[in-house]
Amino acid sequence: MMITDVQQQRFRRYCEAHPALLANRIVAGFFQDESRVGLLLRAMDGDAESRRELEQSFRRHFFRIRFLKYMVSTVKYATIDQQRSCRRRDTVQPLLYDCPSAKEEGAPPIGELFQNSQAPSSAEASQAVYDPEAFHNSLTNERLADAFASLTNKQKLITTLCYALSYRDIEAAQMLGVSPQSISKTRRLALSKLRQAMTGRRERNGH
Repeated sequence: MMITDVQQQRFRRYCEAHPALLANRIVAGFFQDESRVGLLLRAMDGDAESRRELEQSFRRHFFRIRFLKYMVSTVKYATIDQQRSCRRRDTVQPLLYDCPSAKEEGAPPIGELFQNSQAPSSAEASQAVYDPEAFHNSLTNERLADAFASLTNKQKLITTLCYALSYRDIEAAQMLGVSPQSISKTRRLALSKLRQAMTGRRERNGH
């Protein structure tokens, strides 16, 4: 509902007489709606119904602001928690692609060896991620394939689940019916053996 020029002037005078009224952002936002200004003016004239309606309208307005603030805060802190969780997971379970293939400075990460390999067909790729042996056979980089072959069957399976399928330790543990600690220990040992096998192969070739 629009208010008249006379009502606007009256409301302006009221605000000038009560400067603290619009200094509050919540109240200032509330009176952006001219229908609420009209309710205020009628309440000032002694209209009890307008006063009750004005109070109810402000309660709804204030509730929406508080609820919106709560939702924004919830999303903010949920995002922070998620980021912290991701950082902790990345620290505990580093990606195989990011691990250097050797201890020497400047050694390419293992991921580059995967990327530089010839990509298998889509059918082979689909089978490879579920079958450690198929995954092994799909590796076209000889050093990487030999390093993978040096793992135990359990290490091959967990390496495939954690790195080919990107399962987290807890997810792989649920699939295999073991503890996440067991998955983490086996995965770390497998990653260490991969690096050692590839480094040893390089040193032998160097001699």
